[in-house]
Amino acid sequence: MRLGPLAFACICVAVTVGCGTPAPTTKEAPIENASAPKGTELKPAFTKPEEVAEKMQVPAYPGASFDDETINKSYKNDQGEYRLALTMVTKDPVDKVAKFYEGAFALQSFKKENGVDIMGRTKSGTFLMLSVTAESQGTVIRAKGIVSDSEKKPATNPM
Repeated sequence: MRLGPLAFACICVAVTVGCGTPAPTTKEAPIENASAPKGTELKPAFTKPEEVAEKMQVPAYPGASFDDETINKSYKNDQGEYRLALTMVTKDPVDKVAKFYEGAFALQSFKKENGVDIMGRTKSGTFLMLSVTAESQGTVIRAKGIVSDSEKKPATNPM
């Protein structure tokens, strides 16, 4: 399946909006969710980035370091879905990292000015958006995903 530039942009926006939440200033801070009733606090779903990677079924890039703050962007909503975010950094070049993840997932990949985006629904039903970009600290791998808590119920489509 080939996606045109407009479809790609729509998917990027939908996944970003579906997974994006403001980062709290501490690990103890609640996560605010616009779709939750006023006063509802969503606590981070995991305490370690490795747990987020396992739930998303995103393999850690060999030798990459995790950004511990990304656990604050991962939570479980009232519909039983995990909205997950994960960031890793490596000194390896973008092309090598992108090939690693393109081999791990049979998803659409799109080259961009400073990297590659890989996105779609994995075989396990997770909606995944993986961005591999060259930045000042090295190659940054950002993964966002929506995972259903139930094997029988796939994650909702962010579109």
